[in-house]
Amino acid sequence: MRTPQQQQAIDLFGYSYSIDQSKTYDEIGAFGRYHSRLQKIQIAKDISNNQKESTLLHEVLHLISFHLRLDLSENQVAGLEAGLYEFLQSNDIFSLNKKEKVIRRL
Repeated sequence: MRTPQQQQAIDLFGYSYSIDQSKTYDEIGAFGRYHSRLQKIQIAKDISNNQKESTLLHEVLHLISFHLRLDLSENQVAGLEAGLYEFLQSNDIFSLNKKEKVIRRL
């Protein structure tokens, strides 16, 4: 799996969302933000790589909630992010040290 730094866009439900890392935490006002209308995910450029991975997962969960009309609260998204990210890290699935071929092993 590519890191957010390498990833230019992700595909979700037939939409391509660009990943923008051109702004700082202070400029965005958060670690990240999604813009469904603009089909863009912003991730702060001045946070750690682990925070970038976790933030990408968090914003993707918001987009899933948006597209499926799940109406998940921020607390629910944050809880799912924490649990999924820990699972992915603990099982060496979502790691900065892995190359794309890891996904093919699954």
